[in-house]
Amino acid sequence: MKKMLSVALSAVMLSSMSAQAVKVADFNQNTNSNVYADSAEKIGEVYQQNGGTIKKIEDNTIYFTYFDGKKEFKAEVNEDTLYLNMITNKSGSLDELKEGMPIYVSYIGEHGAESVTASSVVYNMPQDMGAPKLVKVEDIDKENSKITTDNNGLYITIEKDANITGFYSGDKLTVSDIQKGQNVFVWYDVVLESYPAQTGTTKVIVVDNKKETPNTADITANGKKLSQQAVLKDGVWVVPMRETAEALDLEVSWNNDERTATMKNDTRTMDIKIGEDLYVSSATEESGMVGMTSPQKLGCAAYIENESTWIPAKAFEVLVGFTVSTDSGAVVINKA
Repeated sequence: MKKMLSVALSAVMLSSMSAQAVKVADFNQNTNSNVYADSAEKIGEVYQQNGGTIKKIEDNTIYFTYFDGKKEFKAEVNEDTLYLNMITNKSGSLDELKEGMPIYVSYIGEHGAESVTASSVVYNMPQDMGAPKLVKVEDIDKENSKITTDNNGLYITIEKDANITGFYSGDKLTVSDIQKGQNVFVWYDVVLESYPAQTGTTKVIVVDNKKETPNTADITANGKKLSQQAVLKDGVWVVPMRETAEALDLEVSWNNDERTATMKNDTRTMDIKIGEDLYVSSATEESGMVGMTSPQKLGCAAYIENESTWIPAKAFEVLVGFTVSTDSGAVVINKA
């Protein structure tokens, strides 16, 4: 009788443990949710990750298609969104994202949602490495190198030889540098079906204290370093229009009555009105072509300061024929 009761109790305990460990989804090319929920009701309320190829970026929204090309997805970004550039293994920026680039977007919300707010965007992934997951450290056992995350209590062991670095600083870190409440990017593929869910990792990027963003940056135009620097205004990098344009072989003119500056080359022209955040370019008469770009707001109106007209660096992309990026602390503008 006692033996039968023991067997029955063991069956109940195993059944209970199995019910507590509910796997949400497996990692694949399009979606990832390598986590466990306490109950089936929690599915859809945990971290999700969608991957695909950027179709376009417009109005702080990234539009992309899943890798299989069968479904579209859009992710809104804001000042809290983290950008992880896998080439540098550090913080990146929205400016570095381009059409056709593969990305993974993490978010908290319903699995399979077609429109979300991005917690993080990971890009420039090496082909031999999967995308990391963004989680928050809920608790940490530094003596045993284990962290518990807020992702439904996922339990992660940081292996002895794990590579741990800072997201902003890039500095080499140790487990002792990780603090409760911090966000971390972690790499893992297999989650053990136990309760709580457990896994291990050999690579961690800790979202450490953000260094103060510099207000100025060098400008390189067509491979030439300019005498003036770019300025961060309203969260937008602005550059001196004339010096930058001339370094890119553009002609510059000024209409004092209209308070309008014009940049042009053989194919494109752009009129820039002081005090307006509206940028549009059109084909020149000499080109024999017609058509113009759609008007775009770039987050900062053109203005005059220190005898120079300042415009967003991104205006040169609107002009068409130029690429704009931030690289190693510099604003880089080149002919496409």
